[in-house]
Formats: sequence, C-alpha cells, structure tokens
Amino acid sequence: MAQPATRVAALLAGDLDAIDAAPPQDLPRLAADPRLRVSTLVAPAVAGFHLDVTDRVPPGIAATDGSPLPRNPLLDHWVREALSIAIQRDAIVDRVMGGQARIAGQFMPPGAYGHAPALGPPGFDPVRARALLAEAGYPQGFRLVIHCQNNRFVNDEQICQAVAQMLTRTGIRTTVEAMPHVMHVARSRNREFSFWTGLWNVETGEPTSPLVTLLGTVDEARGRGQFNRGRYANPAFDSLLDQALAELDDGARERILIQATEIAFRDVALIPLHHQMHLWAHRAGRRHAPRLDGYTRAMDFAPE
Repeated sequence: MAQPATRVAALLAGDLDAIDAAPPQDLPRLAADPRLRVSTLVAPAVAGFHLDVTDRVPPGIAATDGSPLPRNPLLDHWVREALSIAIQRDAIVDRVMGGQARIAGQFMPPGAYGHAPALGPPGFDPVRARALLAEAGYPQGFRLVIHCQNNRFVNDEQICQAVAQMLTRTGIRTTVEAMPHVMHVARSRNREFSFWTGLWNVETGEPTSPLVTLLGTVDEARGRGQFNRGRYANPAFDSLLDQALAELDDGARERILIQATEIAFRDVALIPLHHQMHLWAHRAGRRHAPRLDGYTRAMDFAPE
C-alpha cells in the first residue's frame, strides 16, 4: 500500500496486523488506541540539502530581477552558512514531522561512532543570515529553486515548502520544484540543480561511507565522490579521509573521522536538517523488535 492514509485505515479496520512508515501526524492517534502499539527508532538516515559549489552559471539561481548571476553565490561560505542558519530545524521537526525526528548537524547521531560532540546542529539566526548575505554582496538576496523529491523520505515535499518560506523571509526568494525520486536522481546526476534534497543513509553505523562518497573530491580511479554531485573539494578533508582509511586502530580512526566531519560541516558542504525516525504501528498482543535499517520482517514480531 503506497499511500500512508490507506495503510493507517487498513490497520484501524483490522485488515492489517502491522504497518511501517507510519505517518508522523497519525502517531499520537495510533499510540492512544488501546488496540495498537507503536515502535520508533532513530534512523541512521539524515534528511538535508546538497549544494552545488562549482564556478558555473548556477541552475535554479538568479538575481532578484530574474537575470543570470555572474557567479555562483553558493561558492561563498557566508552564503552557505546564511542558508543553513535561516532554517528553523526545530520548527520543521515539531510542525512538519510531528516531533518524530531529531535535529541534525552531521551524519552521525549523538552516542554513535564518529559523532563529533563539538559540532551541534546549526542554530536558527535569521538576523545573522541576512547580515551574512549582505557581507557576501547579496543585500537584496537572490532567487533560488529547491529541487525536491516528493516520494523519497517522510514529508519530503512539505519540508521543502517549509524551508522555502523560511529562506524567503530571510531575503532569498525561494520556490519549490517537486518531482518523483526517479526523475530527481536522473536530473541530479546530470547536475541540473544547485540546491536539492537528499536522504543520506548511514547503515554501516559509522560515517566513512557518506564522507567518502558524498564529500570526497570526485576521483573515479580512487573510488571517491561517487555521489558528490555538488563537486565539493577540500584538500584538508581529503587528507583526513586518506588517514582514516589507512588507520586500523578504532579509537584513532574515530578521532580522524571526527576531524573530517568537523571540517566538512563547518564548511557547510551539505546542510543537514534532521535524523529521521523509523515508525511502525501494529496490533496489541505482539512484540516488535525494530531494525536499525528500517526494514520490516515477519520474524521481527512475536507474541507478547
């Protein structure tokens, strides 16, 4: 059943024993129903935005009057930081996600291997965001299109609409172009976007894979940057990746990965929003063991 509302209705009607990807907005109602139980788990998946940081005429970005910009504004660290701190992450979690997410500032959640404790989620600061835009030479802002999936992750299009409103209030006149995931992937592979959604899965339980594939300088021969479609490149970051991949001691390797994480996210190479939650609802009388990868198997359920 592709539609969340259909799954919920079937569960409530007794036609199903369990559903996964339960809609966040329905979770309080499902949890309050004595016939049902809910299971939740912070997912190793971060929703956020990619940014094109190459020196080219940026697709989906224009001056306030609609004319082309001579330079990609996302090349400027101040502009990237302004975009990030113009987003009120806690409001998205509370209002769009129904509280069923955890704000994020990096790939790994607190307590996980490779989490950088000194790197908290960026705070919401629209006043500073406007000041940074002015310092970067965009006192009137610019126009921006968010290219968004509408069937990839929980409430993806609604998140984009909320972020567009926040950025517009900061002076960046933002619109949303939403599309199915398969079309989004093809167009992002062709580098047709400048600011676009992503869901970064970290199912290995540590950050090496996303650091290498999403943020490593593109190098096909070395297997780096396979999904780095914004073409982020930072020699200091790449050097730390080399060290981490060669290090066999877990503690030393984690320290290197933390340094690499701090460099990339302080440089606003990506804009993370939140860690998703895996959400299930099932009939009472059954015990469910939620899986970190979010998969749902019959063997994960047992009588209470």
